[in-house]
Amino acid sequence: MSSTQQKNEFAVRLQSSLNKNPTSAKSAAALARLFNTKQPDVVGISVQTAHKWLTGRAMPAHEKMKALAECLDIDCQWLRDGFISTAYTERL
Repeated sequence: MSSTQQKNEFAVRLQSSLNKNPTSAKSAAALARLFNTKQPDVVGISVQTAHKWLTGRAMPAHEKMKALAECLDIDCQWLRDGFISTAYTERL
């Protein structure tokens, strides 16, 4: 899978997760605010970074991917790769 395709698929999963949660962020600014508020121990993100994630121009590094998944209460592996981890399904 190409890097561009991987980023685009990540963006689709991210947007899908945000759309399923009515109280969740719908814009890059809201996503950055949500991330920075819910993850004070992780270096924050800018609105530009959130926009790149939402538009498939970039993907977060592992630490931020994990923090983003925690913010959205979703499986990190699913957000990153599209596959749900066994540990996550056991938690459900």
